[in-house]
Amino acid sequence: MSKTFLFLCTILAVFISVSGFITSPSPIHFIFLPVPLYLIASFVAQLRSSRAQPEVSLSSRRSGLIIAIFFFSFLLAFKLIGLFLP
Repeated sequence: MSKTFLFLCTILAVFISVSGFITSPSPIHFIFLPVPLYLIASFVAQLRSSRAQPEVSLSSRRSGLIIAIFFFSFLLAFKLIGLFLP
């Protein structure tokens, strides 16, 4: 499950980065370039590893997930307000 999830996240991150560079080649896109590069490196390292990777338990990271959800919902609301107000 974790290899498949990492692969899907990697494909999504690469797609977002490539489409961002194609639509508007701005220097701001270089700030987010390490994310797909890290995911690609992690995926290649996990494929080359012969031993099984332990499953990740998210119960210990509950507060981090709550903070991330709050942060992304704040950014989404900020962007939606910016779209509808001139």
